[in-house]
Amino acid sequence: MYNSNQMTQISTDATALPEHFMEDLYDLLMCSIEPELMSAIIPQLDTLYTEEKKSQKKKRLQRYLKAFETFNQRFDAVFASWKEQLMERRNKALNIYKTQEKNREDEQIKNLEHSFDL
Repeated sequence: MYNSNQMTQISTDATALPEHFMEDLYDLLMCSIEPELMSAIIPQLDTLYTEEKKSQKKKRLQRYLKAFETFNQRFDAVFASWKEQLMERRNKALNIYKTQEKNREDEQIKNLEHSFDL
């Protein structure tokens, strides 16, 4: 049997996604944009570019800024798509529920009408 407390628990848990999920999602989007900005690489950037000249660093940082702009655009597009898909799924679930409820009501009415016929 369904317990409404279960839904509350699910809702609460769904709003706080695990840190590794967020990191994986970030890396998934960023890897095709600028691999150097992936989570595991960022802490190593200073070591990787110790010999870098100021002009080179400036260009690299500009590249990173552009990468974050691209990331934001892709992030928005991905989440817009996910929202649309999630709403479609919600609508399907609601329609299934409505159909089942109508069938249940129709069956009850049919049984009630049948009991009057007896």
